[in-house]
Amino acid sequence: MVVTQRLLKTKDGQSRVGAFEVMVCTPPIQNLIREAKVHQNFPNIMQTSVRDGMVTMQKSLEELVKGRKNRCGGRKKKLKVLHFLNF
Repeated sequence: MVVTQRLLKTKDGQSRVGAFEVMVCTPPIQNLIREAKVHQNFPNIMQTSVRDGMVTMQKSLEELVKGRKNRCGGRKKKLKVLHFLNF
């Protein structure tokens, strides 16, 4: 399992909130790594493997915005950029 985290400042700048991504080492992920084709289907596998416990950074940011937990100034812009880049 690989977990990455980004700490985002809150709007008031007094604290931070975490956005994270979780990758579980499933057979499809293992195959991509073994064949050195991680760049090909990796984003699709991450999105379709939610039932296996995977969480994309995009989904984590969406949940923070939806839950208004982050109260981050400018983070909606970052969310749109991430969506545009297909993260």
